[in-house]
Amino acid sequence: MELQLSDLILENPQQMTALISQEGVFLYVNDMFCSVCGYKAEELLGQNRRILASGYHDQSFFDDLWKTSDSGYIWKGEIRNKRKDGSFFWMDTTIIPLFSGSGELAKSLSISVDITEKKEKEEKQQLQEWIIESIDDAILSKDLSGKITGCNSGAEKLFGYSQRELLGKRISMLIPPELLMEEDQLVANIRSGKKVENYETERITRGGKRIQVAISLSPIKDMAGRLIGISKIVQDITLRKREEKILAEVAEKYQNYFVKSPLPMFVVEIPGYRYLDVNQAAIDNYGYSREEFLSMSAADIRTENEKKRFQSVRPEIDPHKTFNRGIWEHVKKDGTRIRVGVNASDIEFEGKKARLIMSLDITSQKEAEDKLQRSEARYRHTLDTMMEGVQIIGFDGTLIYVNDKLASQAKFTKKEMIGRTLTELYPGVERSPIYKSYLKCLKDRQPIRFENKFEFPDQSVQTFEISIQPVPEGIFVLSADVTAKREVDEKVRLLNEAVAKSEKRFRGMIESSHDIVLLMDASLTTFYRSPSARRAVGLVEDNSAEYRLSRVHNDDVPSYNHSFERVLKEKGIPIPISFRFRHYDGHYIWHEGFLTNLLEDDAVKAIVANLQDITQRKISEQLLEKSEKVYRTIASNIPGSAICLLDENLVYILLEGDMLEKFGYRKTDLLGKKVADIVTPDREEKILGIFKRALAGEQVRIEDSLAGWDTMSSYIPLKDATGWVYGVMVIIIDVTELKKAQKELEKLNLSLEHIIEERTAQLISANRELEAFSYSVSHDLRAPLRGIDGWSLALQEDYGIRLDEKANQYIARVRAETQRMGDLIDDLLKLSRISRTELKPVRINLSDIIKTISERLLEENPGRNIHFTIAPGLMVKADAKLLEIACTNLLSNACKFTARKDIAEITFGQTKYEGKPVFFIKDNGAGFDMATAKKLFGAFQRMHRQSEFPGTGIGLAIVKRIISLHQGDVWAEAELGKGATFYFTIKDTL
Repeated sequence: MELQLSDLILENPQQMTALISQEGVFLYVNDMFCSVCGYKAEELLGQNRRILASGYHDQSFFDDLWKTSDSGYIWKGEIRNKRKDGSFFWMDTTIIPLFSGSGELAKSLSISVDITEKKEKEEKQQLQEWIIESIDDAILSKDLSGKITGCNSGAEKLFGYSQRELLGKRISMLIPPELLMEEDQLVANIRSGKKVENYETERITRGGKRIQVAISLSPIKDMAGRLIGISKIVQDITLRKREEKILAEVAEKYQNYFVKSPLPMFVVEIPGYRYLDVNQAAIDNYGYSREEFLSMSAADIRTENEKKRFQSVRPEIDPHKTFNRGIWEHVKKDGTRIRVGVNASDIEFEGKKARLIMSLDITSQKEAEDKLQRSEARYRHTLDTMMEGVQIIGFDGTLIYVNDKLASQAKFTKKEMIGRTLTELYPGVERSPIYKSYLKCLKDRQPIRFENKFEFPDQSVQTFEISIQPVPEGIFVLSADVTAKREVDEKVRLLNEAVAKSEKRFRGMIESSHDIVLLMDASLTTFYRSPSARRAVGLVEDNSAEYRLSRVHNDDVPSYNHSFERVLKEKGIPIPISFRFRHYDGHYIWHEGFLTNLLEDDAVKAIVANLQDITQRKISEQLLEKSEKVYRTIASNIPGSAICLLDENLVYILLEGDMLEKFGYRKTDLLGKKVADIVTPDREEKILGIFKRALAGEQVRIEDSLAGWDTMSSYIPLKDATGWVYGVMVIIIDVTELKKAQKELEKLNLSLEHIIEERTAQLISANRELEAFSYSVSHDLRAPLRGIDGWSLALQEDYGIRLDEKANQYIARVRAETQRMGDLIDDLLKLSRISRTELKPVRINLSDIIKTISERLLEENPGRNIHFTIAPGLMVKADAKLLEIACTNLLSNACKFTARKDIAEITFGQTKYEGKPVFFIKDNGAGFDMATAKKLFGAFQRMHRQSEFPGTGIGLAIVKRIISLHQGDVWAEAELGKGATFYFTIKDTL
């Protein structure tokens, strides 16, 4: 049996063959096996089969494989392996156990075919079909006669018909009769090459219900580019139309409220703040007519100082939120100045982005407050921006310092508070607005001021005015208990004491801080610079304002100058500033902070600049902004998926994809929240572990099941140019249908195993019959032929002189036919041997072989004028003996069929066919009718009569068999009386 395997199977060039020992070690691999996996034979022999393991199959898969083989049964299946270069490939494999003479399992024979390309095509096709079927919109295709040729499940849901009921029916069954001409026009647009996208019309469902739809049409073309049909995407917009109607009614009610409101209301365009509409209350209160208002902008009713403040405010845009825009000073037409509280909401007005503004006149209230503030200013002196209760909170949430008043307000002692966190002192405080404001200031480093009602554990409630400022240690919090104004003197004393005690410590902190602190005089010349300033910007050569401005980035100069102009005018108010400053070595550094004019403060007498280096944060923001646009576009165009973008703290900052709702989430449930706050306890350890690996720079891919859906998830670290991970992108794809398809395919493979075993047995039987036939032909048939030829020769020699001329002709014909029969048997045996010949491919010069054959043919035809033209240097990798037999047959035919030409022209060369190299042998002989060319390479098939051109009809069948063994193809082109050209290809053409 092993000899048979060696002859027929092991060196078959069309399949991958290997012998594997019982311990799993490679004993033999053929060239095809090495070619596919990328290893040389010497690299595989003696190695365990696990060298090709891809990790795709689990251990139970291989346990079943070798258990089947060890039990003496043939195993059949598909295996995914890994090449030497790390890429993957699929093999359709049959493993046959081989037994020793004593009946013990000795080794296994693996016969495989590379099906990688097939598997990739199947996966792509399955994905495309899955995408079409998973789309909720209806997808229909029709031919040019209007018959429906295809539809998806979305079409069944939308129209109420099953696929069987739709296919083959005319699409007019779904169109209202009065709109049939409209459909013809849409088809005409497609025929003329125009686009049809989101065309709104009506269609009819099975129950006769009319639905409003948006239609997009696309052409379906054949391989030649001819239009053969039309594809439709039909989207149900009934609900959207209903919502548009409701919104119109709501807008009408909103307009009535706007017109009748007793408070002044304005609609301004965003950006620009040009007035688009005002109500009657605004006209009555401000004194301008409607026409005057519509020619103005929101800045025109403000004083000069208020205009600058107005222009410096960065607009916050959120169509779902009403903003308190603070207190402003407005100017009426008659010059009267009023203080107003402003609320604003972003809306859409006449197709434009706009803002609805409502103003409340609080002039009298603010005058009373101003009087109260002036009264308190006598006690606060230079600390008039601070409140009575003082606390300093570190970045870790620990209380670094609290004063006595704050401790009294908090109802704890200082000793109980210092060194502890607010969450330890007040369990549950993390849900309160005041705590969230502390966290926001710690993160954003922006001052916050607000009023808050705080409920203590003893159920008492007190109202505080809170002011939070960022400081190097963390945040500096001032709180005033506005429910007890009688303690103003004590609060000032405590604040002065706190400042006096902290001054020395704060100076030390400033000197060692990474933040930059500058002190400037009224001419903006720097007279103090903290040590961190030199570290941040390198060598500083000049302290003047002009030198400092020369190193500011050109794009930031306007805003930089504006901040310094404001700080010179607005005393005691922190003015925000953000700019890029050129380092001594040439690159720019982002700085952000505040300028405060304390020139009139006897304790400071300077303009104070507090700045921080935010270069890394700016780079991260730019990277995230670019990434977000790309990710949002990708996610919105991939159905059955979800994309999540998280920052380095694992906070959700972007969510897109239709799978979110399938998992039971809404964007509002996740945006701004941490993973740890969302994930369920049973999945927390697993999910956070994966994110930890991603933040460490590892790309993680897992298969999971969530809310009943099978998913494939990729966790991708987002890195900047330096390799720093600034976030994580999670891509989740629904593979539920793909998993189902894989299970069905596994069932199908099991049923095919029995078929393969039967076909293998049939092949073995056919080979045995072929061998028996060859033996019979070579021995049994030759004996009677030799007898006929011998007795005919004896008859002619002994009685030839007694026979007349015609009898001698008959004997000569008998001998000729006997010899022809012998030739035919030789050709049949040759054809049979070629089918079972073992290929031994080597690098050969095909031009030299053709030249040798041509010289031999010239010797065999001495009286003919035959001219051979042979292209030099054409190389192939092939079996030299077999290829010489094939070329000998082709060239002999060329000589035979040019016998009636005075000059026979025979050419050998190489050309290109469909981009691949092709060899050809061309002659100017008798040719043949191409109508009969399909039987050209069959055994015993002849294009001419025996009397014209003798032969057995086996030669071209031998050529076909040899070329096929080399995984090539052979064909011919001819014209009767004008010659023929035979083309053939060899797989390994060099």
